[in-house]
Amino acid sequence: MASNSKKTHSNIKWILLGIVGVLVAITYNRYHISKHIDPFVPEDWQYRKLEEKLQETLRLNLVESLPPFIKDLLNRDLSKEVDGFVVGSEMHKEGLRMKHPVILVPGIAASALEAWSTSDSDCGRNYFRKRMWGTLSQLQALLLDKQCWLSHMQLDPKTGLDPKDVRLRASSGLEATDYLFPGYWLMAKLISNIAAIGGDSNTLQVAPYDWRLSFPNLEKRDLFFTKLKAKIEHAYGLENKKVYLVCHSMGNLIQLYFMNWVQSPLGGRKNAQWIEQHIAGWVNIAGPLLGTPKALAPMLSGETRDSAQLDPYASQIVERLLARNEIQSLFHSFDGVATLFPKGGSKIWGFPGEHIPDAPEHFDHNHESSSGVSFRKENSTTFEQVTIEEAVQRVYDIVDPQAAKRWKKSYDLSYTNKVDPNYLEKPETWANPLLAPLPKFQYNNFKMFCFYGVGLPTERSYYYNQTGSEYQIDNQYFNEDSGISHGVQDVDGDGTVPLLSAGYMCRRGWHSKHLNPSGIKIVVKERKNLVKNPALEALLRSPTNVDHVDILGNNDVIRDILLILGGKEQEIQNEIYSDIDAIAQRVDANLKN
Repeated sequence: MASNSKKTHSNIKWILLGIVGVLVAITYNRYHISKHIDPFVPEDWQYRKLEEKLQETLRLNLVESLPPFIKDLLNRDLSKEVDGFVVGSEMHKEGLRMKHPVILVPGIAASALEAWSTSDSDCGRNYFRKRMWGTLSQLQALLLDKQCWLSHMQLDPKTGLDPKDVRLRASSGLEATDYLFPGYWLMAKLISNIAAIGGDSNTLQVAPYDWRLSFPNLEKRDLFFTKLKAKIEHAYGLENKKVYLVCHSMGNLIQLYFMNWVQSPLGGRKNAQWIEQHIAGWVNIAGPLLGTPKALAPMLSGETRDSAQLDPYASQIVERLLARNEIQSLFHSFDGVATLFPKGGSKIWGFPGEHIPDAPEHFDHNHESSSGVSFRKENSTTFEQVTIEEAVQRVYDIVDPQAAKRWKKSYDLSYTNKVDPNYLEKPETWANPLLAPLPKFQYNNFKMFCFYGVGLPTERSYYYNQTGSEYQIDNQYFNEDSGISHGVQDVDGDGTVPLLSAGYMCRRGWHSKHLNPSGIKIVVKERKNLVKNPALEALLRSPTNVDHVDILGNNDVIRDILLILGGKEQEIQNEIYSDIDAIAQRVDANLKN
């Protein structure tokens, strides 16, 4: 069984590398064909036709070269699976109509970024108003003009803002978040299905943002939270109907921050009643409310499990495209990633040498335990176990000192069992649900829903080799009894966010009076992984997938969101399949000590 799994993983890896190769060829050809574009036909139309033809050619050639076990999957009827309107159309026939306007808040790396640089000395003029993140123009820039792409994507580590003569801004409109690349949807299925029950450009909006920036700098440079407040007021004002915010991934931390910002004298200067008047509720999809250790990995070494598992030949190919040190340098400039650092410290994530609270029961409890990161120095045979706080500090030690200072000032990652009465004057607490409580409402009509996937191996702890101040995941380190493979320990989650982070606040943390003073009812509906081979289903992006991104196209999740927007949220009830309640009890025991 293990050998079959490894073989499947190997096949998928080479298929993906083949796709990358074809995309390189597409980008190369597009670059040269552009020299012969017909000047009398709109350029975008010609590119679109070219891309459609290339995609069809890619599809036909790729299918012929696929292994039999993937061809079998492709032979099933996918007509309903790829129909972007199927859920909404069925519910519309059943009489469901949209009752609430909605604003979609995407996650990290899910908003397109486009170049607005115009300086003579900057290469950005060649990409003016073209996307440096999202669509094939990103790939073109990365492959053919990598230094230009890097100079635009990388923020000034001293300020966390634009480098000199460089301007990169979030795109606007629905198309900023619908697809990352042609064929790779993000919010597209949600958008089309909401439209099927009556949503349009008045009642359905998105809130794209530059996810590289810290939350304070989002407001400082782009007035993002001021614009979000105005967008909510506008949507509410059209028909005097309250707005739902449907947030994915880091978008949930944006929403958490916003609800504190809008009440603060340092921000929107409103109060909880403004929220209650304008916002019907918050739908949290795959929110990393307590952060994730995965955010530390690219900071420490420019790699994650996927890159660490590549064999030497494949690793060389990836390294040529974007070197590990280049990835690390980019992440060191992304202040937004720091809000995903694990929150709550050892009381939440566990203490070194002890049984971590979210370890499955079958784990070897006698094996050395890592609360997030362990290090093995050169010439040593054992790993040094450190607390999650120490792991974060190691990141601070290797980034630019100004960046480290800014991150500490922007985000308080700690835990306390008492809420600071002046928290609304302390923006560093606003994205930490352990420090900043939910609003205290007068009538408590506010609705909250937490939807997330479970049953997928999810990165939780890392085992590093350390040489001086440089780190690299030890991809030769295995311990099957403790779920460690290629130097990475997996636990339950959605493939990106551990169950502990996605579920604890929804299932337990917000049940306390000091963090939920109004006693807002929170419906938690887990989506269980049911597929036998998630990696293959991920290639097809099946509507039953529950992984961190593909859950946005999960038909059951879409159905629940449409019920909420259609005013039938009472039909949605708690569904728990994981061990989140047992995990929460173990965390609570740590918090009391």
